[in-house]
Amino acid sequence: MRFLHIIFCLLVSFTFLSAQNLKAEYKSAFKSPNPSVQFINNKLKEARNLIHLNDEKALQIALLALDKAERIGNKNLTGKTENLIGDLYWYSNDYSTASEFYFRALKNFQGTNNRSSIAECYRNIGWIYLGEKNFKMAERYFIRSSRIFKNLNSEHKYMVSLDDLANLYLTEGKYEKALKSSQFSISIAEKSKDLKAIGSTACTIGTIYYRLNKISEAEYYFNYSISTLSSFKNQGYNRCISLIGLSRIKFDNQQYEAALNKSILAEKEAQKGNFNKELSEIFQLIAQVYKKLNKTEKAYEYMERYSRAKDSLLEQNNRDIIKDLENRNKIKEDKLKIQNLVQKGNLDKVKLERERTFKTFLILILILIFVFAIFLIRSFIKKKKANESLSNAYKIIEEKNKDISDSIDYAKHIQQARLPLLENLKNSFTDIFVYNLPRDTVSGDFYWFDKRPDGSIYFVCADCTGHGIPGAFMSMMGIDGFNHAILERNIEKSGDILTHVNQFIKDSLNQEHESAKSKDGMDVALIYINPEKTKLSYSGANRPIYIVRGEKLIELKPNKLSIGGNHLSNYSFSEEVVDLQTGDSVYLFTDGYPDQFGGENGKKFMAKKLKDLFIEHHSKPMFEQAQLIEKSFNNWMGENAQIDDVLVVGIQI
Repeated sequence: MRFLHIIFCLLVSFTFLSAQNLKAEYKSAFKSPNPSVQFINNKLKEARNLIHLNDEKALQIALLALDKAERIGNKNLTGKTENLIGDLYWYSNDYSTASEFYFRALKNFQGTNNRSSIAECYRNIGWIYLGEKNFKMAERYFIRSSRIFKNLNSEHKYMVSLDDLANLYLTEGKYEKALKSSQFSISIAEKSKDLKAIGSTACTIGTIYYRLNKISEAEYYFNYSISTLSSFKNQGYNRCISLIGLSRIKFDNQQYEAALNKSILAEKEAQKGNFNKELSEIFQLIAQVYKKLNKTEKAYEYMERYSRAKDSLLEQNNRDIIKDLENRNKIKEDKLKIQNLVQKGNLDKVKLERERTFKTFLILILILIFVFAIFLIRSFIKKKKANESLSNAYKIIEEKNKDISDSIDYAKHIQQARLPLLENLKNSFTDIFVYNLPRDTVSGDFYWFDKRPDGSIYFVCADCTGHGIPGAFMSMMGIDGFNHAILERNIEKSGDILTHVNQFIKDSLNQEHESAKSKDGMDVALIYINPEKTKLSYSGANRPIYIVRGEKLIELKPNKLSIGGNHLSNYSFSEEVVDLQTGDSVYLFTDGYPDQFGGENGKKFMAKKLKDLFIEHHSKPMFEQAQLIEKSFNNWMGENAQIDDVLVVGIQI
């Protein structure tokens, strides 16, 4: 035996040393190349310089930079590259692919909490929705962008985001809202003496006043824009738009010579900047002016130029579509070639190292199996009789445990089947998440949902007495209570519903009888949202709800009484009604999350931290909020045991 012991010690030492060497070899074999950040930044700069000059080459360079950034795991550089690729697809009018890259960039920036870049992505996504005429979503993302820039005290970008909103409202025909946003933007620009922003916004304001038929104000702002931007070489587009606006004003006032002068100046700006769409519009306008001046030949000449320009635009669009399809296929091939070339250099070395590693591990495993087999055989012979007895007892216990485990698992399927389908919830709300983490296999927490034929919605978040099997039994009874109150009795008011469910539980458990021993019940938060989603009615039994609006959290407080488990007869629950706004986030939750022990000092999480968590993340998509809430809970709990069932629900209006 001593000899075997010596052999075992030597083998363990050999195994440890071999494992250390193999670990170093393995890391060396699979160590990925680490291209310099400077190289990636240079490629991004090179791609940006080629925008509008050679979009195809710019895209190839950007894809090469993206491959490098992804391989070194730099999320900020990956996001910057994806944002640039989104811009390239935007310029080619491929909004679908542009949107895909903007959202990928957004996810990377959110991973590093790069607030400024997150705001830029929100702005780009807003323009995608604007290009698709989805005004509601465009407004949502423009507002998110402007809020972040405002909080970061980035005046120039805040002004730009306000001008984005003005252009959205202008396109949508909401001229008063567009004017209000533009005037606020130009006031900030004038205060900070940002001449580019002043000139650009003045051009927008002039266009708005022209649409509102306030001609003198429109003329003033068009002239203001031109004079402010006169010294800037890269502001030809805004000068061109302002000159077109002035020309139209002169034309409408029958000042045809003045209209012609402004149109010719606009034509020069359009030709210099290659603004083909605007050039077509200018040709048509000049033709109309010449017609009014009875210069028929000139009018005919410019109508022909207008016709050619229009046809050229159509042909160019068609060519761009075909070229884009060809480029996208070629780019996919080029990216695969790049990846193959990168991998090919280390392929043979990695293959040899893998074979060597596999053989070494195989030998070690065989040796260890042999050594342990000796000890197991010896132990088996020595304790055979005792093991047979223990084995029989173990089998009996295992069968019993399996029966119990199978029963509980089946109970879990039944309980899950009675909860609302997540697909139905997503179809009924703008966005929603449900974070449901039972302490045991089955849970005492449950949620209940019903959408009425008129479009109104009831949603319940409940915490039953206890957890595990007792809690699960109570949750089934609670679901039956809400089914009876809302689906069978058609009770509408949230307070009356809780009052009815309270009596339902008490009757079901005979709690009003003098000999009753059951004190079981549940804490509940119930909301009702009207069909227009403009009002929310709330009633609570020991469970509040939170509404986050902007950076403000509104807490609706419950009645300090549980459903069931009490001896108060004829108790009526109250109802509170609040107005909703687009973008509001409503949160319902049980006490399992705030009551969880953890952190450095083993204390409760508490409601204050949960409020801060909701305020910090409410503007993110709901699926990301669920991930962050789960991550925060796991980090707080650490190695501590989960003390209760956890249920958190977030609903975006």
